[in-house]
Amino acid sequence: MARRAYDRKRPDVAFAIEMGWEFCGFAGSGHLQFRHPKVAVRLIMPATPSEGRGTKNSIAWVKRNTPREE
Repeated sequence: MARRAYDRKRPDVAFAIEMGWEFCGFAGSGHLQFRHPKVAVRLIMPATPSEGRGTKNSIAWVKRNTPREE
């Protein structure tokens, strides 16, 4: 089976990767799944955000749930 691609240049995806989140596959619904080594929660982003607000919401979620380096 061929691997599906995802856009690493999207602002929300690029920000999540920059903050230490790692892409771990697609959910059954087609959404993107990310995980962070220090957090037990998985981040699920829409594969195709319908509007700019969705991108901003994803970035805000990443900011709230990324552990701070101390």
